Order: sequence, then C-alpha cells, then structure tokens
Amino acid sequence: MSDEFYEEENKVENEMNEVVPEKRSYEEAPAPVKKKSGAGKAFKKGVAIVLSAALFGTVAGGALYGSNYILKKEFTKESSSEESTKQADTEEKEKNPVDVKLTKADEDDNATESTSSKSSTAAYSIPEIVDKCMPSVVAITNLGINDVRTIWGTYQQESKSAGSGVIVAKTDDELLILTNNHVIDNSKELTVIFSFDEDSDEPTPVNAYVKGQDEDRDLAVIGISMKNLTEDMLSKISVAVVGNSDKLDLGEQVVAIGNALGYGQSVTTGIVSALDRTVTLSKDSGGTISNEYIQTDAAINPGNSGGALLNMKGELIGINSAKVSSSSVEGVCYAIPISDVYDEVEQMMNEKAPVILTDKEKGYLCISGDDLDEYTASRYHLPQGVYVSNADDDFAAGKAGIEEGDLIIKANGKEIKNMTELKAAIAELGGGDETEVVVLRYDEDSRSYQEKEFTVKLDDYDKFQEFSEKLNEAKQKESSSNNNGGNNNGNNGLDEDEMWNYFFGN
Repeated sequence: MSDEFYEEENKVENEMNEVVPEKRSYEEAPAPVKKKSGAGKAFKKGVAIVLSAALFGTVAGGALYGSNYILKKEFTKESSSEESTKQADTEEKEKNPVDVKLTKADEDDNATESTSSKSSTAAYSIPEIVDKCMPSVVAITNLGINDVRTIWGTYQQESKSAGSGVIVAKTDDELLILTNNHVIDNSKELTVIFSFDEDSDEPTPVNAYVKGQDEDRDLAVIGISMKNLTEDMLSKISVAVVGNSDKLDLGEQVVAIGNALGYGQSVTTGIVSALDRTVTLSKDSGGTISNEYIQTDAAINPGNSGGALLNMKGELIGINSAKVSSSSVEGVCYAIPISDVYDEVEQMMNEKAPVILTDKEKGYLCISGDDLDEYTASRYHLPQGVYVSNADDDFAAGKAGIEEGDLIIKANGKEIKNMTELKAAIAELGGGDETEVVVLRYDEDSRSYQEKEFTVKLDDYDKFQEFSEKLNEAKQKESSSNNNGGNNNGNNGLDEDEMWNYFFGN
C-alpha cells in the first residue's frame, strides 16, 4: 500500500483518539445538573458527530464490512489471581463440557475421503471445490432492529441485511452454522436458505437462532432445530471440513464462496496475499478493536461476510469478513484465520440453545428509556446503559424500586449498554419470572453515582399492554397541551432545560 494510505489510517485513528476524553470512574462523575447557557447546543453537536460515524461500519484506512456492523464489546471481570482464573476456567469447562467438535482435516481424514475418491492431500480444481464445498455454505437474512439516534432521543427501526454462513456441525438436535457476528447482530428474526434451494422458484427459508457470539472476534454460531429440516434437505447439505490456516503459504491459491450482494452463492478465487495482517476496526459508537487476518485478493463483497475461504483441498481455512473500499486500493480483502479461533468457535457451538418465547409468553420490565451511547457516556464519565425516562410504580420495574433517572447497566447477569441488549437479556424470561437488575443512581450525600441492585418480578403481556396504553395516553396529552398554546420552540414543545433533563435527569 502507498504511504498515502497509511498516513490516512493514522489520521483517522488520531482524530478518533482526540474525540474521547480521559475516562474517570463514574463514582467521580459530576452530578447531572441542568445545563448552563450553550450546553444544549454543544450536546447536539456531539450527537451529530456520533451519528455521522454510526452511519458507516468502517475499518481504519477505508476498509468496509460487508454487512451492517454495530460492534459491541462485552466486558468481563478478571479474577484476582492466576490461580483463581485457572480454577474458574476448570469449573466452567466441567459445567459446560465441549461435546460438539469441528471436523478437522488433520484429525478426521475419513471425513475428507468420504466425499471424493481423491486423497486428503490432493488438490482439487476450482469446479471440484465448488461441487464439494458449496453444499456447506448458506445464505443468511437478518431482519434486525437498529437504534437510530436523533436529538429527540433514540428510536428503533427495522432493517434487513444479507450475509453468509458455513455449516460446521450437525447433532441429533440441531445444525450449527459459523458466521460473522456483524451478520446476525441485533437480529429480530434470522432465516437461512441452503445453496441447493436458492435458485428454486419458491426457496424455503428456515428459521435460525443465535447460539453464541464473540464480539471481539466478530464471530457467531447460529443453530437450526432438526425439527425444521426434512430428510431431503439434510441429504443435500454437508458439514465443512476445517483445515489448518497456520500452514498457509504466501501465494497459495484460495477460493471464496458466499452470498455476494444477497443474490445467492457465488464463487471467486485469488491467492493468499499476506498472513497475520493486523487490521484495526472502527466501531460505530467510537473506539477501535484490532485482530489478525488473512489478506487475499479473492473478491469479498457485501453479503460475503461469514462465508467460506477455502484452500485447494476444499478445507475451510478462513471466514470472510472485510475489504478495503477505496478508489486507490484494489483487491485487499480479509478473512478470519480459522486456526486462531478453534476454541472460541467450539465453545459457542456448545452453548445452550435459547428458549424462544412468543410475545405473549415473555416477561416485561415495563419501562421507557433511552440509550446512553459510548461518546456521551465517556464525556460524562459514565458507563453505557439505558437511561430510564419512565418507571411507573404500578408496573414491574417501578414496583421493584427502579426510578426515573436511573441508568440500567446490568440485567439477568448480563452487561447492558443499550435497549437492544436489555431486551435480549430478558428475552428468555416469562411473565412472573424474577431477575436481578443493576442501576446507577446519583447519590446527593456522596455526590457520586452508586450501584443499586433490584429484584424485579416481570410483568406479563397483558400488564405490558396496559403500561403501553398508559404511556401513549400520557404522550398524547403532552402533545395536545403543546399544540394548544404550550411552549413550542421547534423541539416538540421541550425547552432547552427540558431537553437536557430528558437525557440526563433533573
């Protein structure tokens, strides 16, 4: 790449570093006071900057992900000593034994030989690789929910995106598919179409669910219940044989298969251009994360994300993920080396399948709220979370003691950074179930934010409907009041102080 490319990369990273101020503990954060003159304008300007960045999922230096990309980093607590960490890992393995394994070429030559009369060390032609491996590659459609931030707050909007996946295991209960996390992130509904079915007049989409996500690696495993698959379907698909990406050589030929542009499976070929290439990804909400990738000139286009990068023995050696999109750059695409993520993938494969509840079976907190995004949270020395703008005492959260102005940072044992994560955290709980919710609340005496934990008994669907109706009535009354002579300065009737309080409380 040219020096110009690297100069632009450094410029992007330096500008990003200047945006985020030095972090402090939220216990040292200032009280959420009303803004002084000009503060409201400064806040709106900051939001506009975040929105501009959030519109595009980027990789530093101009690389773009193939699908909508909203990366969230999961924070985990470290053990106080190496000994306690090892003990915790051992206990976790005993609790969740790894039963389902990847089919590795060097451990299961029979799996390779059974698909062809050639030996496991022989090279295939490209048409032979396509015939052998395409049955293990699928098209994924994500009907998702994305958070759209405006000066009035955050609202959710449905989105539809396409990606790819690779079948990596089959058990008595489910079919397991490896893909990118950004392909399935924020999903409301996931469907899969197999390669044999994509050209039919009426392809049959099969519902899928998320088994596990590794956000730092941008990987995910999704599952399909065997109850949703017919014998005919199973006879036309195959499980990928996993190769060893550590044995790749520069210049070695590779083949990429994936659902490019959402049109169905397509095939491209190229060579291994570089190994262990460090790429820095920019998150939509700010901040970066770096991983090492295989660089290839095999075309990887939008929709290819999550698809297969194969060696000439038809072995899976990478998961296609990203490309550099720039008028001055050609043929720079990236895949996650499969050997680097064996353990992470197998751990996700063995996670418990989610309990899928209907809306009428689910439990509800019954709050309304808004996301405190990463930029704003960093600016005010707070963690990300969900700002509670309404918690009625007649409903679940209010009854438990959660109040307007609280910031929800944990629910059902999971870290919470936005409303989407909050809904996902309690999605498997039904009405009447209890869950622990952790909030931050400003304490006047200590002049700091304090964590408070509440046990919430979730409301059922009927109670949630009652809450929604009550909330809508209140909004209609407020809107009517503003339209009938109330203060209307172009902000839906909210003056600057009220706008400030809407986001940060009184």
